[in-house]
Amino acid sequence: MKRENLKQIPKRVVIKPGDVYCAEFDNRFKCYFQYVIQDTQQLHSNVIRVFKTHHPIDYCPTIGDIVNDEVAFYTHALIWIGVKSGAWYKVGKCPDTNSAALENIIFGYSLDSKFVLIRPTMVNALENWRIWKANQPYVVVDRLPEKYHGIIELGSVKAYNEIRSRMEYGYYKYSDLEYDIIKRHPRPEADSYTKR
Repeated sequence: MKRENLKQIPKRVVIKPGDVYCAEFDNRFKCYFQYVIQDTQQLHSNVIRVFKTHHPIDYCPTIGDIVNDEVAFYTHALIWIGVKSGAWYKVGKCPDTNSAALENIIFGYSLDSKFVLIRPTMVNALENWRIWKANQPYVVVDRLPEKYHGIIELGSVKAYNEIRSRMEYGYYKYSDLEYDIIKRHPRPEADSYTKR
């Protein structure tokens, strides 16, 4: 291979639990998240914990300050795609991922079909939920129990632009059927709020 062509090959992105990333928002503020674990139950995607504080663009917190911040939300992501797209960049690493906190995090999503006698059949999605904890088998439930309404995290793998939107506004801006049940929590400074 010619030397000129070697420069065009994109560098491999190495992602490891504990890595801390920063997303910047138009010179207004920046927000951080940490890769906690890989969830084998959800497409082997990366589970991240996104921290709540919006830092000024010129502020440089220590890794310790970042990971000791309050967690705004957990979600599934493909971190390497966000790195390649310039949505965020790695700033450091911390071995403390507080993965024990995942014991209290319930992920879930609803489906509008189920297999009946090996044939897909359309059903009311709000009465066909899959819920699970990271790296544990999912459980099929009909209606989502009310005790989960305020705490469940949508378990689908989110695109980097959706994650950035939730970092900025406090909620995913798209309108999905699950939001008939799950309450969204906008940040105090958010000037928009989408209802389904």
